[in-house]
Amino acid sequence: MTLLTIGLGVACVLFVTWLAIVELRATRRRPAPRAILQHPSEPTEGIAARSVALAALQLDSTDIPWNDFGGTAITAEALLDARVTWGLTDARRWNEYFEQLMSAARFDPRVTQLFAERARLTAKARLSESHWARVAQGDRSTGGLDAHRIIHNVHRWEAEIARHDTARNIPGSWVVTSLRGYDLGEAAATAVWGVALGYVTREESALMLARVDLEARAVFSCWEDFGRSFIIGRCVVLSRSMAGDTAEADAEVVHLMRSYTVALDEHTAGPWTRLAW
Repeated sequence: MTLLTIGLGVACVLFVTWLAIVELRATRRRPAPRAILQHPSEPTEGIAARSVALAALQLDSTDIPWNDFGGTAITAEALLDARVTWGLTDARRWNEYFEQLMSAARFDPRVTQLFAERARLTAKARLSESHWARVAQGDRSTGGLDAHRIIHNVHRWEAEIARHDTARNIPGSWVVTSLRGYDLGEAAATAVWGVALGYVTREESALMLARVDLEARAVFSCWEDFGRSFIIGRCVVLSRSMAGDTAEADAEVVHLMRSYTVALDEHTAGPWTRLAW
């Protein structure tokens, strides 16, 4: 009788604990993402729509219509930030910045080489962090670069991206082998900003977006590859600008993954899920 009583008591405790865990998970569950905004009179398909969709992460399409070619929904605060933070104070500087992004001149050549080595290793199915670090250590073209720190952080950020990929858009064996997505995503946004800032016409901006689109299709194989490259590229830039402090970059992974998930979510009518790469 005593054993039966003890057994019932243990069962009750386990049942109550299970209920508490279920309730805790329910309270932590994220609310369903709302449908992404879309401009009713702007293109939603074709090359024009596909090219402006490259700017989704930079422009944060959770807050403005993803196909806002003219930047009409970009807030005055965001435009001020473009002028002050990005230095787009006049048409000449705006155009120079766009061309800099298109020329891949933003990243330290040693960082570019570091990821070129990773691409080579990936082709040989050697994907471990330690193997990448060993190869980087022996590569003279990355001399003076804290390659071990960058490699370690990139692996951390990739793990965070996978963890926040609630829609399971990411295969288990993926790695980022190019940071070009960040340049191209920002170049697409810069073309849209130019219209909103009054530096360029919509027709001229469309030609710039077509240039961005053409290169993006040549470098990446799908929206997922492009988006992950954008996120890791942003994080590398942030951490290097903060002298190695990764706090801001770590937070940016979480922020950008929200936009990434929404862009690929069919339930939110995300542009990346409706437009073929």
